[in-house]
Amino acid sequence: MNRFFNFRKTVFRINSVFLLLMGGVFVVLDYMGFRTGAGLMGELLHGNVLAVGMQEAHGLAFLFGLAVLIFAVPDMRPSWHLICVGIHVLLGGSNLLYWDGAVEYGIVGPEIVVTSIHGLLVLLHLASCFLVRNEAGYRNQPA
Repeated sequence: MNRFFNFRKTVFRINSVFLLLMGGVFVVLDYMGFRTGAGLMGELLHGNVLAVGMQEAHGLAFLFGLAVLIFAVPDMRPSWHLICVGIHVLLGGSNLLYWDGAVEYGIVGPEIVVTSIHGLLVLLHLASCFLVRNEAGYRNQPA
């Protein structure tokens, strides 16, 4: 067992919990907002068919978290770190690309927290991927 094994497993677990929690809670809030106007973004989402984008993004975040928990944690291949990097670049990058919406709807504080967590997970997964590739036991194994 390499010396980074526990650190990497912890990174995967934190990642999965974050995606499951945030994705799961917000997929429900998106639907409630669309149907009833309740919730954090209810005013914006109520009756707005474009709410499908938020519902899909949060639902996919939940499913990615489930996949990381079920497959990445037991498998521990370095390639899972790169998949997680891609997930968080997409999610955090989308937050940054559409930052004007966070400003317009008064959710800058929470958006800073969530986007920062995405950025931190990108850094942790990149570090994990490169650290494990430098371990002697992984040099000749497939990604």
